[in-house]
Amino acid sequence: MFRPTSNRGLGLIELLLAVLLATVVLGLAFEFFNGLEGMSQSVGVMTTANQSLQASVDLISRDLYEAGQSIPQGGIPLPSGPGSVSVIRPGAGANYFPTNNGVLSAITPGADLSGNIDGEPSDEITLIMTDENWLGIPVLDISSVTYAGGTGYNIAVTIPASCQPGVTVPSSFDCTLGPNGYNVNPGDLMMFTTVGGLNALGMITQVNYASNTLTFGSDSLDLNQACAAQGCAGSIDSLQNNGAYPSGMTLALVDMITYYLEATDNSNPPHQYVLMRQLDDATPNAVAYEINSLQFSYDFSDGTDTDVRNPNPTLYPGQGSNQIRTVLVDLSTISNEPMSYQGQYYSNALATSVTIRNLEYVNQFP
Repeated sequence: MFRPTSNRGLGLIELLLAVLLATVVLGLAFEFFNGLEGMSQSVGVMTTANQSLQASVDLISRDLYEAGQSIPQGGIPLPSGPGSVSVIRPGAGANYFPTNNGVLSAITPGADLSGNIDGEPSDEITLIMTDENWLGIPVLDISSVTYAGGTGYNIAVTIPASCQPGVTVPSSFDCTLGPNGYNVNPGDLMMFTTVGGLNALGMITQVNYASNTLTFGSDSLDLNQACAAQGCAGSIDSLQNNGAYPSGMTLALVDMITYYLEATDNSNPPHQYVLMRQLDDATPNAVAYEINSLQFSYDFSDGTDTDVRNPNPTLYPGQGSNQIRTVLVDLSTISNEPMSYQGQYYSNALATSVTIRNLEYVNQFP
């Protein structure tokens, strides 16, 4: 017997159960996707911080490998003694280079010079080396030096007639002071060298490319001060012998690189700090963000002290910056924003050690 189909729809209870079930499923789905989004954001935060950390260590290590390249083993003398003023040190705050030895070494430590950051002291470090573009090309010969009081030193240089005196230089090198040749500019640091092996450091303040003349006047670091008449050593005028500059003096371009930390937002945790890299006394460049600790420690060539964080020659007799054989670099990072999934700020640390290949004692032991 035929039985008609019922036209009755879903009851209220069935509808409510279906809605509840759909809500639960959607809720679980939203929670799942929200978790994925949070995990993705957290991974992004960690990746950004770790990349800053790795990039910082890589760049510092690269510069440390080059520290001391074609620099005299004992360093370059700085003006010191009677009549001199302290040479200003680039970096954080108002600091000066140490005057106890009157020498700018390949590496100048700077314990705590970046200040106390989030409860931890942070350091600064200064490195010097011959500019990489000057390796393999002839140095500039000095033909005359004159001093005109407030104007400073006027140095006439002789550019070699041949750009290839036994060495190979780029084919584009045009034997001028300009950008396609030696490429010297105001603000560059130059190392003076005499035939007898004396050295001094100066900062170019003006270049006359037409007459091949460099001026070393009043500069931002006080390198160009004249004080030899009052008994100081290490200045440009102290290179004189019996009141005259010796023949055979040369000039070479020197790079001075300083690393330090700078605060960008020190108002609310997490404090935001930037690793800065400064060439000579030019405007510093931000290398990496989210770096909140920068520390250096040092091994010495005699092996009596290891991992000394503040190698001050007055505290460690016989050990100065010239005896550093290894630099231990220790950086840490903290994210500028919290990880949304955990609600916490991400932090990490990375350490490495770099053997300074260009210093005096690096090949002392086989």
